[in-house]
Amino acid sequence: MKTRITAWCKDANEAKYLLALELIPETNMVQCKQFKDEVVTDQFIEDLNKKWRENQDIEFPEHSSSEKELSLSSSILPDGLTAEQEGDISVKVNEWNFMVLSTKLYQSYKSELDELKDRIERVEKFDKGIWENLKGFWSKVQEQLREKNLFREHGNMLKEVTNDLFSKLKDLRTQMDKEFNQESAKNKQSLYEEMEQIEAKITEGKRLQAVFEELKKIQQKLRNLKLNKEDRSKIWERIDKAFKEVKEKKFGSAGQPGASPLERLDKRYKGLLEAIKKMENSINRDKSDLEYQNRREARSDNQLEAQISIAKIAMIEERIRSKSEKLTEMNRTREDLEKRRVNLEAQAQKQQQEDDKKRLKKELDEKITSELEEKSKSSDPKLEKLAEAINEGKQKVKDLAEKAEEKLEELSEQVEEKLEAIGDVVEEKVDALEDKVEELAEDAKAKAKALIEKLKGEEASEESKEDEEA
Repeated sequence: MKTRITAWCKDANEAKYLLALELIPETNMVQCKQFKDEVVTDQFIEDLNKKWRENQDIEFPEHSSSEKELSLSSSILPDGLTAEQEGDISVKVNEWNFMVLSTKLYQSYKSELDELKDRIERVEKFDKGIWENLKGFWSKVQEQLREKNLFREHGNMLKEVTNDLFSKLKDLRTQMDKEFNQESAKNKQSLYEEMEQIEAKITEGKRLQAVFEELKKIQQKLRNLKLNKEDRSKIWERIDKAFKEVKEKKFGSAGQPGASPLERLDKRYKGLLEAIKKMENSINRDKSDLEYQNRREARSDNQLEAQISIAKIAMIEERIRSKSEKLTEMNRTREDLEKRRVNLEAQAQKQQQEDDKKRLKKELDEKITSELEEKSKSSDPKLEKLAEAINEGKQKVKDLAEKAEEKLEELSEQVEEKLEAIGDVVEEKVDALEDKVEELAEDAKAKAKALIEKLKGEEASEESKEDEEA
């Protein structure tokens, strides 16, 4: 957190002032430099924001100075002044209050750590009691770090000294570490041998699901094996790489450039729902943290810890407010996507209906063609004129179907009526063809009978031959 801020203020006479406020965490005091509007230049504002706020020294024009104790119940501004952005000042006061309390907690832990350091520097051999005391101390620090009651930079300083003390104690048990490293190397080699077999199966690309299960078993086994940090890291990297290769072989690379607008919208909508769920979970966690801090503050016997809880309560409430605003905006986007999805679904449904109509039309054409072909096959193959008439009928039906299809594209809303009309026309044509077939058949029979009468005087073998031709 920054310990320096700037703010524009005004007095009761609407006169404007630029304030440069700086927190001194060790003393819990806020120092204020007050500049009249007429002495403030663009260059000075730029120096304040880019240099002074980053703890660099700059030259100040004529100003007045004051100092106030940081307090949640009273303003840190000079008397008679009000900030143009009061909300920003309120947020910063809460942050600074937490910073002061956190600094005091750090100083308390640093004092305790200095005592442990003095004891460890005087020991000559490994002392399990001191080891446990150091572990207990670091456990307390870690808890404060998890609770975010300590700043990272303070935590890192405590961690650095603590690690040095742990290193000194570890040096006193070199043999124990040596044995541990030997066992780690042995376990690593055993896992490497298993991984080589699995990697060979991945290369072959067979039974990938079984390979996936084997990797999960190794992953579980890894958690229970004695391994040093370096060996564990190398094995984790190898397992992670194998998992990625299996997934890529099973599912391919991500991304579908040819997806429809509805599919792309669904993908975005799904991602938004997941983000909303995460935001809701985050808000719920903050609310749970808020309840926890309220309970902790209520039952705390330590004044410093109670003050930290109060400061954290203010910070958590501010986070909940900010996240709630973001969640509201995300829900507006969700509603917009849902409306767009309804429109896209309607368009897709309309397109599907048009496709179904075209498919039904095609099936009807195929059915008519098939029926005509059946009628053609059932007639006397020697009646060439009949065959020609049937072919002409088929061509006419085809022409009618093409015209109907053009009409369907122009007047899609009347497609059903047009299909019925086409069906009636086709039925009439088929009936006409059937009448023509019957007429031609009768004519052919008459001609055959006349021919038989004419050839009665010829020999029986010739009569039989001519009858077969007829």
